[in-house]
Amino acid sequence: MEYVQEKKMGALSVGAVVTAIVLGVLANLGVGAILVTKNKLEFAKAENQAEKISQESETIEELMPSLNFLKTGESGKNGANGFDGKNGTNGTNGINGENGQNGVNGSNGQNGENGLDGETGNQGAKGVAGDTGTKGLTTGFITSLERTTQERIYYVNSSSGSDITGVGSLDSPYATVQKAINSVPEKISHNTTIQVAAGTYREGLDFKKIIDSGKLFTIKGDASDPNSYRITGADAGAETTAVRSYGLVNRSNGKTGGGVKVEGLRFDYFKNAGFYSYFNANTQLKDIVFHRCANSTTSVIYMVSFSRIDIYGSLSITGDGNDSGFYAYAATNTINVFDGATINIYNVAFGIDSFSGLIVNSSSGATWNIDNSQIAKTGVGIQAWHGERIKGIKGTMKNLNYGVWAANLALISIGTIEMTNVTTAINETLGGVVVEN
Repeated sequence: MEYVQEKKMGALSVGAVVTAIVLGVLANLGVGAILVTKNKLEFAKAENQAEKISQESETIEELMPSLNFLKTGESGKNGANGFDGKNGTNGTNGINGENGQNGVNGSNGQNGENGLDGETGNQGAKGVAGDTGTKGLTTGFITSLERTTQERIYYVNSSSGSDITGVGSLDSPYATVQKAINSVPEKISHNTTIQVAAGTYREGLDFKKIIDSGKLFTIKGDASDPNSYRITGADAGAETTAVRSYGLVNRSNGKTGGGVKVEGLRFDYFKNAGFYSYFNANTQLKDIVFHRCANSTTSVIYMVSFSRIDIYGSLSITGDGNDSGFYAYAATNTINVFDGATINIYNVAFGIDSFSGLIVNSSSGATWNIDNSQIAKTGVGIQAWHGERIKGIKGTMKNLNYGVWAANLALISIGTIEMTNVTTAINETLGGVVVEN
């Protein structure tokens, strides 16, 4: 009983082996796949046949002859392509080529900004004392200042002149007025003239000399056409933009009867003042035009510390609505207006504005016209704040808040003044007095 059961188990094991071998062989030959793909029934038959063979055979040796039918099956189709192999290692680098030629140099870059100023150097050694000056005719010694030896005319032409090669003659003029001023000796003992040719001069003039009694230093254009002789604070391409501070600065120490005379010129577009008269400077103005030469905190004509201005011919002042025609400050300053003179002042906050005892002597033959008709009503014709003595003013005043304002013991004597669109003709306060003649 036990033997029979063991035999059956052996037969069953052999069958399983046979089945596995058959199926394995079929798979290796690709037959099983073909049978399944073409006809599942054929594969089933083969499987049954293998089972039958296994039942009839008890050992593998007895089984092998029965498997010969598996050797002659049809060739299977080619298998699918295998995966790509790994990349091969990199080849050896080739030999380097020859260097190419150098490229063309690029254009130069822009200049960098200027560096900071260096520290101040040490003070130089004291110079050797100069020789003693020649003894004067009376007492004392002649100073080292160079002085004029004769009357002379210096010529200036902005078109044909040169500050480098010019000598100030008619045939070889200077290009700028300031160059001519600087070429004149410091001590003016003879009448000296700078003759300016018609043209535009983009510069401000600064004059500082010592002028003997009765002598004049004259800067002259053409009294009949001052607008053609232009001294301007504007640069080319921006003709109405002020970039310079002052049109003319007179710092000269002129004795009685001596001084600077400016004639037949136009000054326009300066930031601080058309004319700055400083400390004992004497100046004559004849046929002069000032146009837009100040700002809201300054004046077209600015007078400081005992300066004096004499006015001849015509004087035209045009402001921007915020400045003053004349402004006097610090100590007593004087304005003298001579017969035949006409002063026209347009578009200003004040025609005359004084805080320091200004003296104005206007002759009976002189005329003042203060006119703000071209701007909104504003300003004062004459304003005096501290003990001024102003007399002889006559003419017209238009479009003002006040005609005449006197305060703090200021005394203003006026002649006939025609006032048009003036809110308050006369205002007296804090001891100020206005007398009408």
